[in-house]
Amino acid sequence: MVLLGGLAGNTIAQVTWQRAYGGQGMQEGHGIRQVADGGFIVVGSTGSVGQGPGEVYVLKLDSMGLREWSQAYAGAGVRQGWAIRQMPDESYVVAGFEDAGEGHGYDGLLMRIDNAGQLIWQRDIGTPDWDFFYDLEVMEDGFVLAGATYGSGIGAQAWVVRTDWDGDVMWEQYMGMGEGTEARCLRRTTDGGLVVAGSLGTGGGGRSAFIAKLSANGPLEWVTPIPESGGNAGYSVVETGDGGYAIGGYTVFPERRVMLLAKTDADGSLQWINHVEGGTGNWEGRSIRVDYGGGLVLSGITTSYGNGEEDFYMARTDALGNWVSGPSFGTSAMDQCWDMDMTADGGYVMAGTTWGAGINISSVYVVKNAGGTIPQPLVAELDPLQVQVVEGGSGIHAYPNPAHPGGVLHIDLAVQGQGNWTASLYEASGRQVASLAVGGRPPAQVLLPAPLQPGCYVLRVKTDNGRVLSTVVAIMQE
Repeated sequence: MVLLGGLAGNTIAQVTWQRAYGGQGMQEGHGIRQVADGGFIVVGSTGSVGQGPGEVYVLKLDSMGLREWSQAYAGAGVRQGWAIRQMPDESYVVAGFEDAGEGHGYDGLLMRIDNAGQLIWQRDIGTPDWDFFYDLEVMEDGFVLAGATYGSGIGAQAWVVRTDWDGDVMWEQYMGMGEGTEARCLRRTTDGGLVVAGSLGTGGGGRSAFIAKLSANGPLEWVTPIPESGGNAGYSVVETGDGGYAIGGYTVFPERRVMLLAKTDADGSLQWINHVEGGTGNWEGRSIRVDYGGGLVLSGITTSYGNGEEDFYMARTDALGNWVSGPSFGTSAMDQCWDMDMTADGGYVMAGTTWGAGINISSVYVVKNAGGTIPQPLVAELDPLQVQVVEGGSGIHAYPNPAHPGGVLHIDLAVQGQGNWTASLYEASGRQVASLAVGGRPPAQVLLPAPLQPGCYVLRVKTDNGRVLSTVVAIMQE
C-alpha cells in the first residue's frame, strides 16, 4: 500500500491548459480521445438545450482546448454518451445508453457521426429491461461494446456486444450475475483478442473487480476476480509491456475508498494488488494507462487533496503500482474525472465534470497536463448549444432543478389523460434509490430522501396506462 504525505509533480515544458464547456444547465463529461489532427474529441451529456431531459453531447476541441464545434443529440428520453472513438475516415462512433420508452427501459446506444458532428445513423441495442454501454473499440469490420444488461432474467450481467459496420449484432457475451455486475472497459489486445474490466456482484450489495479475456470472435478464455475482504470495483484495464493486464478502480476500506491497482499475467494469474491513498478522504481510480516510462498512470478522484470536495487526481506509479507522483486539478466545488488519454507530445488529457466553473449547474471539464500541476487558471466557455436530432419532448417537468436532499420536488406531466401515476428516482447506473409514490392527477409534490449524494439522477414516471416518461434531476447540497 502507498500512503501519500503530499503531492509531487514532474512537469516538463509542454502545452498545458484547463477548460470547461457547456450550456446553462447540467453537463457531464465521460470520454475523451486525442484525434488525428492533434485535437481532442469529447463525449458526455447535456440537459441545457430545453428540447429534452438529457442529450448526448459531443465536442471537438483543437490542441489548445478551443472548441471547434459541438452538438447535442436528443431523443424522447434521457440519453448519455460514455465513449467515443475516431474512425479511419475521421468520422466518429459513440457508445452510451438512452431511455428507449414504453416497455424497453434503457437500451445501449450506438451512434455514427461524421467529422463535422452530423448524425449518420444510430442504433438501440438491448432487451425489454435495462441495458447500458460504457465503452467501445473499433474493429476491422465493425465495433465491440462493453456494458451491463438486466435482460437475462438473473439480474445484472457484464455484457460484451460485437456488431458489424451498420450496428447489427454479430454476437454477445455475458459474465457474472447479480446487483452491481457490469463491464466498464474493454481494449483490443496484441494477440487479436479483447480484455474486459468491470465488477461482479457478490451479494449483499458487495462487488469484486474482475479482468476477463475474450478471443476475437467472442468465446471467454478466462475471468480473474480481484479478491479483497472489503470488496472493490473495476473501471479500466490496459495491456502491459510484458503481455499481462493491469486494472484500475477502487477498494472499499472501513469508512472510505482508496484507489485500486492490480495486475495479472497473460494467462490471468493474479500477480499483485496495490493501492494509492492518503489523508482521510476517498479515492477512486477511473482510467488506467501504461505510462511513458513503463510504469502505470491512473486517473480518478480524491477528496483528500486539492481545492475542495472532490478533485481530479492522476497517480503515476512504477510497474508494480507503487506511487511515484500525482497532481490534482479542480475547483472549490465537486469535480469528477472519468477518462484520460495519452497525448502525442508526451502529456496527458483528462475529462470529466465540474460543478465549479461558475457558468452553469455543471460543465464538461478537460485538463491537459504534462504529469504535474499546471499554472493556467480554469477558462470556462458558455456553449450556445444546438440540438441536431429531436424525436419528441420528454413530457415531464420537474422543479426545482437542481433540487436538494430532503427537499420538495414538484412534478408535472405535459401529456393528457394520464390518470394515476407513480414516480421513482434512479442513479445513472440503473439502481433505484427512491420510490416516490404519487396518486391522483398531476401536478404533485414529492419529498426527496434526505440521505442522497450530490449528482445527476433519472426521474422516471409511469402512468396507469403504462406510459413511461423520464427526465434528469440534479441533486446538490444546500
